[in-house]
Amino acid sequence: MTDTALTDEGLRERKKRARRAALVEAAQVLVLERGFDAVTVEDVADAAGVSARTFHNYFESKDEAVLGLPDTSVGPEIGDRFVSGGPTGNGFDDMAAVIAALLECLAPYAEGMRRSMEISRREPRLLPQQIAFFDRQREEFRALIEARNAGAAAPIDAELGPRIMLLLTESTATAWSRADYVGAPEDYLAPVAERLRALIGAEGPGH
Repeated sequence: MTDTALTDEGLRERKKRARRAALVEAAQVLVLERGFDAVTVEDVADAAGVSARTFHNYFESKDEAVLGLPDTSVGPEIGDRFVSGGPTGNGFDDMAAVIAALLECLAPYAEGMRRSMEISRREPRLLPQQIAFFDRQREEFRALIEARNAGAAAPIDAELGPRIMLLLTESTATAWSRADYVGAPEDYLAPVAERLRALIGAEGPGH
């Protein structure tokens, strides 16, 4: 791929992220102003300056846009490093390293996450989608651990490991929200990881 093609691809990705962010912001602001039932997909699209058809290129429903859950899938570089036994060779530390990399992507979403938390408190009907999001996250963690275990001398528990990774993610995000989203989310991971490490043992599952 040429440098020009790479630049064009990067520009397209930035535009897509910006448009998605604009749709999320529009949906959240409108719902907070009017209430969930008083806002339509067309309202959100109009506020973001796009068509309803464009809205559906990014979200299947108004619920998804309102929650604005970021893409926290594990990138290939991070995943490959973990599967190959890195970056430290210690199972617990390596799971925490994956979570640290995922948390880095959340910093730009601080304001959106603040709005999402407020909307979730007002709208319990959104809870199933939030649960589904975390279920998908846990299954991705499980797949990574199973791939790593295929060649590991000290495998990570394939049932407990994904739950630990999800707990690290949720607990760190909670600590960040309690601090009113000050700083970067990954800054809150270390104390959470140390408390969890103390509960499950000095070396953690898989080492």
